[in-house]
Amino acid sequence: MPKALQKPSTLVTAASVSHGNEKYSQDERWKKGYSDCASFVGKSLLDIGIEPPGGSTTGAYLASGQWVKVGSPRMGDIAVNARHMVLCTDGSNGIGMQNKRRNVQRDTLDNLMANTGKYEIRRYRGWA
Repeated sequence: MPKALQKPSTLVTAASVSHGNEKYSQDERWKKGYSDCASFVGKSLLDIGIEPPGGSTTGAYLASGQWVKVGSPRMGDIAVNARHMVLCTDGSNGIGMQNKRRNVQRDTLDNLMANTGKYEIRRYRGWA
């Protein structure tokens, strides 16, 4: 993918269009039609030509120097902690794979990250 298309809006589009109907599975997270929270973001990154960190786990994003902590969210950022992550669609909302009952959801960041603990916002260094 040309670098010009490696931007936050194409990441959100990839997540919504290519992976928005997937089902939750940690065991089959890299198979077509399935993902967990981190592979949902990782697959979307791969779709636009950006390599996700490590095995695309929440810990890999937290440890990666490519995803820097920022104060407030904007499109293309991730809300992440050691247990969960979602893709930010704007300054207060997101999209992410939730669990086997809810699969992919669109909601506020606080609702999507509920019951997982304190989270931080990370931005890909390529568009920081």
